[in-house]
Amino acid sequence: MTFCGRFPFRNSYKWFGETVLDYAMNKPGAGSLRQYDLPNLPVVISRQSRVALPQQVGDELKRLILEGYFRPGSVLPSSRALCDALKVGRSTIIEAFEQLKSEGYLVASAGSATRVSDNIPSALPEAPLPETHELRLNSLSDYANRVHKEALLYERAVEPEIPFYCWRIARDATPLREFKQLMSRISLSSEQEMLLDYQEDPLGHRPLRDAIAKYLEKSKGIKADPQQILIVTGLPQAMNLISRIHLERGDLAVVEEPCYPPVRKVFEAEGASTVSLKVDEDGLTVDNLLRAPSLRVRLVYLTPTHQFPVGSRLSLARRLNLLTWAGTSGAFIVEDEHDSEFTYGSNPMPALKALDKLDSVIYIGNFAKVMFPSLSVAYMVLPRDLTSVYAKVRQFGSDAAPLPIQCALADFIQRGLLRKHIRRMQGIYEARRDVLMASLSWYFGDKVEIRGEHAGLHIYARFKTTLSDAEIVERALKAGVGITPIAPYYAGLAPQSEFVLGFADLETAEIREGIRRLAEIIL
Repeated sequence: MTFCGRFPFRNSYKWFGETVLDYAMNKPGAGSLRQYDLPNLPVVISRQSRVALPQQVGDELKRLILEGYFRPGSVLPSSRALCDALKVGRSTIIEAFEQLKSEGYLVASAGSATRVSDNIPSALPEAPLPETHELRLNSLSDYANRVHKEALLYERAVEPEIPFYCWRIARDATPLREFKQLMSRISLSSEQEMLLDYQEDPLGHRPLRDAIAKYLEKSKGIKADPQQILIVTGLPQAMNLISRIHLERGDLAVVEEPCYPPVRKVFEAEGASTVSLKVDEDGLTVDNLLRAPSLRVRLVYLTPTHQFPVGSRLSLARRLNLLTWAGTSGAFIVEDEHDSEFTYGSNPMPALKALDKLDSVIYIGNFAKVMFPSLSVAYMVLPRDLTSVYAKVRQFGSDAAPLPIQCALADFIQRGLLRKHIRRMQGIYEARRDVLMASLSWYFGDKVEIRGEHAGLHIYARFKTTLSDAEIVERALKAGVGITPIAPYYAGLAPQSEFVLGFADLETAEIREGIRRLAEIIL
């Protein structure tokens, strides 16, 4: 190591833009600094750092106090000695001292030396002891322990050249410009003071709930009072509220097989047991549920318009049978409409909530797919007698969606921009879906079975191949193509060769090339 300079304070050096001050340990109550009678200890500051010098000095002294290098009651070097050694202004040292005094690390009185407070422990452990770590884990709640054992709900996926990912929207066609203009307009409006305060309405911004109620009646046939609508920050918050309110340890919740895994995990985190009912071409098979009225089922979760991930649609007969069962059993149906705004080639089925005469359906709508995921706004249409408890539990557990975003979204819907955006995206998505269907037919012929093409932003594809799912995924990634197997969505024995193919964020040329590469791999 090459030294660039040496300072008068003994054992002090400067190199590579950093200054290191070595000094000796004080004995408690020594009354003055005793130098060089103990091992040297470093204080490092850097003039190239973005952190202000007084803060750097203060942080280093604080570290040495907490590590026990400066013991309680010991005297610190004088401000003049430190500023000479570190080549900084005395005001820098004084400012650092004053900050540490305000935090309780140092004490000083007029005419006396600056000392470490007597109330500081002699030393703190650098890391929790193993037995302490074990004790902490054992002290967690049952809920926390169940969650701790699970993997993260959302993990970043590999980004290949052509990703057929079902969670993607057309990121090149989002209404960001229009939404930004509305946000700017709202920030300059007469309601500015309201936007800066805490939200008063526990259900969410009333104009947004009014706009959603009108939108649902026109587009879904759902006649909902705005007082039934609760604004939430997305599906995770909605499902967490549902599980907290309706489930206890030992309760039963019915989900689809296959199903979106986080839903099953949220229910099980509350201590409930999940029962998975098979999905076929007509959606959730409800016969077993109807034949077993003695089962104490509290919730049934399903995606009836475009089942995720298989893509089937719940038949009208099953919808009516399920509603009748819920009305007589006292259970609630959770209807998750995640991407039902986009339908192709056929009229959409009525929402379960639109058919619900007994107020047994909890409807979840989301703006993640229809606009963009980072908007983080969704909504729930609740049974009338549950709105109060949902609003209170939401307030207990989390903040509401940001009010400026709620205001801008209300304006976006009221001005007709949402319906205009949906019509525009309908054309884009339908064209991309058509190319995906045509490409699969051209390259695979009768070697692929397709479902779920009537709606949404993904289709189900079952390939006739001897390759395993893992082999297909690995070879596809090497070829620059990303696809998602359906096997992880099953709770029980999972079939092979079933995949979800999203098309929303791909240009038509990318779709054709991606399917061509898959055909070379699979066939």
